[in-house]
Amino acid sequence: ELLETGGLLEVAHNELLSNLSGFESLARVGGMVHIAGNDSLLTFSGLNALEHVTGQVYIFNNNGMTEFQGMNELTHVGESVIFTWNRPLQIIGGFASLQHISDTLFFHTNRDLQQVTGFQNLRTVGGSLLIEGSGGLHDIDGLSELQATGRDLQIIETQNLTNLDALKNVLSVGGNVTIARNSGLGNCTGLHRLL
Repeated sequence: ELLETGGLLEVAHNELLSNLSGFESLARVGGMVHIAGNDSLLTFSGLNALEHVTGQVYIFNNNGMTEFQGMNELTHVGESVIFTWNRPLQIIGGFASLQHISDTLFFHTNRDLQQVTGFQNLRTVGGSLLIEGSGGLHDIDGLSELQATGRDLQIIETQNLTNLDALKNVLSVGGNVTIARNSGLGNCTGLHRLL
């Protein structure tokens, strides 16, 4: 059974792959985790033992997945966590043990995304928090424990988000705060502790 890889873990462009069984004992990845272009992939439960990723976690263009749940034992990410162009993805959960991301947390152009319920113990992001181009997103309550970002906080073109109350514990942003082109946003009072 595979416990560790010194380099990256890449699972990409496997048209019939529906799950990640076979990696159930994998605890450490010495490079990045790259899961992309697997249009039949429905679950990430095969990575539930993963604790340490030296590089980034990159979830890209998996067009069969409507809900992400998994990586709940992950405690260390050496670079970024990125979800991008997963068109039917509606819910991002998981990451229950992750308290710090060394670089950026980025949700980008996940067209059908509605809820971010994971990351519920995340306290700090060393880089930026970027939420862009996810027009259906209305719930980011999973980020309610976030206290600081080392660089920017950006929420752009997220039309169904009506408030920023989930960010009420953010005390520090090391770079720019950009809240732009969110047509449903009624107030920014959730960021009041930054003032």
